[in-house]
Amino acid sequence: MAYRFPLLAFVIAILLVSNGCATDPKPTEQEFIQRAINEHLPQDRFAKTWGPPHRTMTLKSGETVWIYESSGVSHYKGSGSSYCNSNILTFDQDGKLKDWRQGAC
Repeated sequence: MAYRFPLLAFVIAILLVSNGCATDPKPTEQEFIQRAINEHLPQDRFAKTWGPPHRTMTLKSGETVWIYESSGVSHYKGSGSSYCNSNILTFDQDGKLKDWRQGAC
C-alpha cells in the first residue's frame, strides 16, 4: 500500500493537466480577426469559419472588401432597441486578410 499515494498524486496531476487544456477559452471575435490579420488568413479559410459575407466589393486597387452584418433587438433595462453591427474586412490582391474595422450597418 506504500505506492498508493504516489499513484493517486500522479492520476490527479494528469487530470489537472488534461482539464487545463480542455478549458482554453474560445477566442473572441476581435481576437480571432486580429490573429487572422497577423497570419494573413486567406479568404477561403476565413469563409470556412464565418460563412459567406453578406456583401462584397472590389476596390480599384484590386483589394476585396467583405461585409458581415449582425442585427437584433437589445432588451437592456427593459428597452427594446434594435441594433445592426457590421464587420468590414479588407483582403489584399492575393486574397489575404489585411485590415478590419467595425461599424454600424
